[in-house]
Amino acid sequence: MDAHVVRRVFAALTPVLTGARLEKIHHPAPDLYTVTFYAAGHKQHLVLRAGRKLPLLYLSPRRPAAPSTPDAVTMRLRKYLCGKRVVDVVCHWQERRLAMRVASADQTWLVMDMREGVSLASAFAPAPDDGPWPDALTLVDACSDDAMPQTEGAVSEAWRTYPMLTPALRRALLHMDRPDAAALLVDLEAGCGDLFLYERGDGPVALSAWPLELGGLPVQPPAQSPVQPPVQPLVQPGGMPVVSPGGAWAAVSGRVSGLSGDVREVVCEDPLDAALRYGEPLVFGDLAATRHNEAAKPFKGESARLGRLLTKLDSEERRLRALLAERDDAVAVQAVLYRYPTEARLDHVIVPEGEGERRIALDPRKTVRENMADMFHRSDRGARGLAMLESRRASVREERMAAEQARLAPDAPADTTAGKVGRRGAQVRARTGGLPKTVQAFRSDDGFRLLRGRSAEGNAALLKLASPHDLWMHAEDGPSAHLVIRRDHAAHDVPEQTLVQAGVLVGLKSWQREDAQARIMCAYVKDVKPVRGAPAGKVRVERTLTSLVVKLDATLETRLAEGSVLPGHDNEAATTKAG
Repeated sequence: MDAHVVRRVFAALTPVLTGARLEKIHHPAPDLYTVTFYAAGHKQHLVLRAGRKLPLLYLSPRRPAAPSTPDAVTMRLRKYLCGKRVVDVVCHWQERRLAMRVASADQTWLVMDMREGVSLASAFAPAPDDGPWPDALTLVDACSDDAMPQTEGAVSEAWRTYPMLTPALRRALLHMDRPDAAALLVDLEAGCGDLFLYERGDGPVALSAWPLELGGLPVQPPAQSPVQPPVQPLVQPGGMPVVSPGGAWAAVSGRVSGLSGDVREVVCEDPLDAALRYGEPLVFGDLAATRHNEAAKPFKGESARLGRLLTKLDSEERRLRALLAERDDAVAVQAVLYRYPTEARLDHVIVPEGEGERRIALDPRKTVRENMADMFHRSDRGARGLAMLESRRASVREERMAAEQARLAPDAPADTTAGKVGRRGAQVRARTGGLPKTVQAFRSDDGFRLLRGRSAEGNAALLKLASPHDLWMHAEDGPSAHLVIRRDHAAHDVPEQTLVQAGVLVGLKSWQREDAQARIMCAYVKDVKPVRGAPAGKVRVERTLTSLVVKLDATLETRLAEGSVLPGHDNEAATTKAG
């Protein structure tokens, strides 16, 4: 986040944080902190990812999952901050630092530094007086190639002279005309205005306080004025709500050819909403990738171990084939055995081969007959060993393939298990067939994994396999199969196509299967609770997310199925829906 973006975010955060009551501090990952607080009757989470490369700060209704046991630093922060009310907020936007003073006998400040992280302080300097900026054209000249210092120390001194000229702003001004650059600096000096969010299909690309150039083409908003939607939870295609912590935003869609694909520009009037839409997918995506890598480590080690074992089996195969080749020598010695006395001990024998002769080395400590018998014995051992080796190699290859699949599967922690094997307990073997037989897996055209229960027991098993942020689907007003849409994290958007395909899979195993279309409801897994004491598969839906009407297509099951499909298996598990 550039300092000018941080300035807008800090300005919007200050009234929200002032008077708020701090509830808890979490430390989900290195350099990632979450401050949970109550303000205006709502619980909110201020998430900070500190660092030099890509620091982030946003306000969200969703909290990243944190370890069950906090570390010592987190416990110290909780000791001095939990339950305290924020009485003052000071922002140093040029240094990207925000400090909150809590009500206590001594001066206690919670300092959130976007470069260094979260810490406690007994004092914090007042916000610096921005004052009037230098003349815009003076700042533009300071960013020119001729005026830019060449040494690292000189660059630092230039930043101290003009701290508002952040690296990103300097790069932008270098590619702008002088009048446009001066106009941009005047707008930035006011400290207000829209933020520009750039998104691709795979997530956010950039967040800027001015329009960016991507792929060499300047990104310009369309000529028409943006539409102002009402201040309410936003709804994506398919009825998926996006919770906004502070007001509405106006989307201005413009397509540009940049980077590796089309980029969509969204003009955000609310800085908090812009920071949320930019930062949350990045934070949750990194956490999901970290969890996946940690879960894949044992399978990666197992795959490497099995690869080394296959190399040893190749070496063993060469040795066994050499033993098997001794049968030809044994047969040749057997053909000339009549030439030698019974007790003859020689270091070699000469046997005919084609039109010539061949020399076969022998062990002079044994008779010729004993050497021949040893050759036949070793060749028989080689033949038996090769048969066993092929069976062992096939087994090892199958295990390695299972380990590779478990390592690459995005939902490996939920759908595969690993157990310790070996004397040292350091080797891990992937177990195939991670899903129970009562659960059927599909893959949507967008790549999302869909799990559907085959029976009441399978419906109950889905809630154990799913994560709280996954989506759960069921037919409305009657029995049907349960289905779960796996998501990598809570901010992972589900495309409309995947929602429709999941709804069709539910409708085909519901009381509406003979109709042309079906009504399907959708909820978060965390809002679906098993009914205690009731038969398996009976649940209570505490909150419905959305509902949709889908046209049934019987061919979709075969096309999206992972593995075999059990046709004609109807699922009539009862479901109780509670308001």
